[in-house]
Amino acid sequence: MDFLGKYAPTGAAIIVPICFVGHWLLVRKARRRKATDYPGVSLWSFSDWQQADIRAKLVFFVVVWTPVVVGVLLAAIGAAFMGVNPLLMASIFGLMSGFLKLYMFIFLPLLLWAAWLGDKAAKLRNAARIEQAVANMRQQRSNGRTPSVRQHPQAVPHTSTAQAVRDAKQALHNGKPSEAITRLESFRGAVEDTEVLTILGIAYAQNGQLELAKNALRQAIRTQPGFGAIHYNLAMVLYRAGEYPAAWDEIGACRTCNYNVPEQFRQQLTLAMPEPK
Repeated sequence: MDFLGKYAPTGAAIIVPICFVGHWLLVRKARRRKATDYPGVSLWSFSDWQQADIRAKLVFFVVVWTPVVVGVLLAAIGAAFMGVNPLLMASIFGLMSGFLKLYMFIFLPLLLWAAWLGDKAAKLRNAARIEQAVANMRQQRSNGRTPSVRQHPQAVPHTSTAQAVRDAKQALHNGKPSEAITRLESFRGAVEDTEVLTILGIAYAQNGQLELAKNALRQAIRTQPGFGAIHYNLAMVLYRAGEYPAAWDEIGACRTCNYNVPEQFRQQLTLAMPEPK
């Protein structure tokens, strides 16, 4: 007991900050992932999974560490005023006790919410076939070659299509939407590829061809209706076309998909037309 009383505070002072930093680094790692780290995974599948995974990790981080941080801060303030103002110190410790008692009532519901978000992120991860992409990437590194399509039919896209998508993305990055359109138009009728259709829709929009952009994005939604990022891109195109009610419909679809629409775009759309009730 003497040993615990002597070394437990020191051990806690070392271990707790390390756990806090380690947990935060896991959240940062989730935020720094890139779609290019997962060969063969659709950009929009990756985007939906990453958003859900970050949300789950952040909620769990806040739920676990809020009482710890508040307790440490109040204890530090109380220690600073110990012997100086006993009344203030007693008030601080009273606040700490009251906060912790209140938090105990809401801790379990918050923890269950974090677990539900984590389960949802896991389902999106499975739907995006992340594990297959990771296995594919490891096999490439170990063998120095690309796995056959027969081994991973969903993880490895058709080579010419994948190259066209990469070229189109680079063209969009360079501000050349017409070049991106040229790269992808030949694949539109041959494959029902969500990524091809979505990037083609974005390229049409940047090129001012709004009708073609709407058609391509709607076709992409028909192939993968649960991807919120596509609904968001279609909402932006509809906003530019002045079709505000339809744009709000797509914002509603984003909510259904649990996709976070940027607040700036929501405000712009609200200025053009308030959200229908």
